[in-house]
Amino acid sequence: MGCRTCRARHVKCDETPGACKNCASAGWNCSGYEMTRLSHPSQGRRMTDRSVSLLPRMGVSLPGGSSDERRGFAFFLSQTIPNLTGFFDSSLWSGLVLPMSHAERAVNHAVVAISALHEDMETRGAPLAREDLMNRRQRFALEQYGRSLAVLNQRRHSQDPKLREVILTCCLLFVAFDLMRGHYDPAILHLKQGLAIITEVSHSTGDSKAPGGVDAIAKSLSAAMARLDVQSIFFQGGPILEPAPGDYVASVNITSGFGTLHEARVALDETLCHVIHFLKAVYVVPTEDRLACYQPQLEERRRRILSHFTDYLSQLKSSSDSLLYPADAKEQRGIDLIYLHWITYFILIDTSLAGEEEAVFKVLFPRFKRMLFLSKKVADSFLEDGKPGFRPTMLLDMGIIAPLFLVCWRCHDVETRARALEMLEAWPHREAMWDSRFLVLFAKQLLATELALEFESAQSASQDSLETPKAPARVQDIGMQLSDDQTHVTFYYRRKEPGQAALKQQKVVPLDEND
Repeated sequence: MGCRTCRARHVKCDETPGACKNCASAGWNCSGYEMTRLSHPSQGRRMTDRSVSLLPRMGVSLPGGSSDERRGFAFFLSQTIPNLTGFFDSSLWSGLVLPMSHAERAVNHAVVAISALHEDMETRGAPLAREDLMNRRQRFALEQYGRSLAVLNQRRHSQDPKLREVILTCCLLFVAFDLMRGHYDPAILHLKQGLAIITEVSHSTGDSKAPGGVDAIAKSLSAAMARLDVQSIFFQGGPILEPAPGDYVASVNITSGFGTLHEARVALDETLCHVIHFLKAVYVVPTEDRLACYQPQLEERRRRILSHFTDYLSQLKSSSDSLLYPADAKEQRGIDLIYLHWITYFILIDTSLAGEEEAVFKVLFPRFKRMLFLSKKVADSFLEDGKPGFRPTMLLDMGIIAPLFLVCWRCHDVETRARALEMLEAWPHREAMWDSRFLVLFAKQLLATELALEFESAQSASQDSLETPKAPARVQDIGMQLSDDQTHVTFYYRRKEPGQAALKQQKVVPLDEND
């Protein structure tokens, strides 16, 4: 095979272990040998006709020191980027990541690492994100990730003014890389490191709404990290970024409506930053104390946020009628997603201080039905894009996974919950921090546990006909965690019965290779 330097120089390598003598005698720095080589496309899964035809048309050269790296970059360009941007267009990839991949080896290695994992996902049907070091593509991806870290480490004392942007770009790519392997803790650590850079820059520039400077591409990079920050609250990781200072209502201007999808999305992002900090304050309160009568300050805050959130919807609807004319199916998909996410967070805000009262969630049944409708519309829209059978397996934005899980969790109607679970199972994919396979497993454990508790409660009531039948036992404080060795998950919850303290329980669920 030869060392990477000799292959790049197109000379024969003597393959001396450690470092080849050809490089040493010629004064070159031997960059070592590939630990893992991928099979030629003809021996495995071929690149699609679409990927082959796209490269010449774009007129790009392929960076990388080996054929595997160049092929990985080509796959990233033709397959991974369309997946990542399947919900919303972004200048981040074409305007920043791709040019930087040619100029910065650290970024190129990180891109190739993600590409290898993505191709593995495509080949295996987007299984539950887990690390498998027996898998050749995953080993190659891990090697590329290590090379990216090594290059960054070599430059840590550099005074290059562009280094911070390189590090921030790599942070985002590393977050995606670790999420694709099911490693949430290191992913959130990379996210925190990237957000720390954003916070430092925003403080130095005095621009709290556009950390990283005024450049539009830098803003898109910061926005991508900020959206991941919003999601991290559901994975015990955040949020890190603070909302804009000053009065909440005054800090987000939605009174003038939205002329474009981008404007509507930016306004929702800014609003959600406040929403998520409110939810964080609520979630530290014990479940039994999450009642408006017990938390007057939080209740006042909830009412203000809910009022402003409702104003946002009014502006969105009026803009949709007069200003937001979707240019294509993708823009319509984006508008549908904004409506879907609005409903999702509205439910979280509206019920945040309602405890576990079932009546509260029954009132929201029409909204749960609307969430199903919009989720199906978004999922089906990919099949109507002129690419039969194409649905992304990896997206960087939140889409329909979290909303569908919320339906499975909170909706009281059995049929509606079953439909939501069916939709989750029908499209195996990842949306940033959300893994559909993991949430399907989570939802199944939740529904099975509630069904078992209801059966147990019914049996208990029937044994003593003189007693008033008990209300069905419910579960609260639910969660599920993947073990460090990724061989099983632990589903934990507290069962709540009328007149009794909630009991903490957990269930270990083994995983097999098909999960």
